[in-house]
Amino acid sequence: MDKTNIVFTVVILIFLGFYTYTVFLSDTALINRTEISKDEKGGYTVVTNLLNGSKLIETYEVTETGAPLSHTLAVLNPDAGEQPRPIKSGTFIPKHKE
Repeated sequence: MDKTNIVFTVVILIFLGFYTYTVFLSDTALINRTEISKDEKGGYTVVTNLLNGSKLIETYEVTETGAPLSHTLAVLNPDAGEQPRPIKSGTFIPKHKE
């Protein structure tokens, strides 16, 4: 095997090991810091605790029939009395009405 291929293989294995550890296995892994709650219509709210103490809140709302209605992404700082600060929000409006 060529030395270059061995070096690339080792680098890729180190990256995959680090990624797997930080996302899935460590105490502060992303999967351990995320909470998902769903409602009866099909909408959901995902709250991710960030490492700096703030929270990232994603809300997806649907209509009674399950069609998409709106999507909001906000950040909540850890300070007492803070309100969520919207990062991105939008509504789903059909382009063509029948």
